[in-house]
Amino acid sequence: MITFGATANDDGTFSLFYAGRLVGHYARTRRKGTSARWRGVSIHGVLVYAGTRTAVESALMGTYA
Repeated sequence: MITFGATANDDGTFSLFYAGRLVGHYARTRRKGTSARWRGVSIHGVLVYAGTRTAVESALMGTYA
C-alpha cells in the first residue's frame, strides 16, 4: 500500500510525504493582496503557491519525480 500524508511541524509548517519519502514542505502565507493562501517548496527547490491546503499538496506532488 502506498501512503500519502502530511505531518505538522513544531514551527507551524507541514511536511508532505509520499510512499514514506519527503515531497516538500508548505505553510500558510502572510502576503496580503494575493489569492495564494499557501506556499510550498519541493525537495527540488521548486516554489508553489495555491489557494487551499489541498491545492498546495497537489502542486507539490506535481513537482515530485
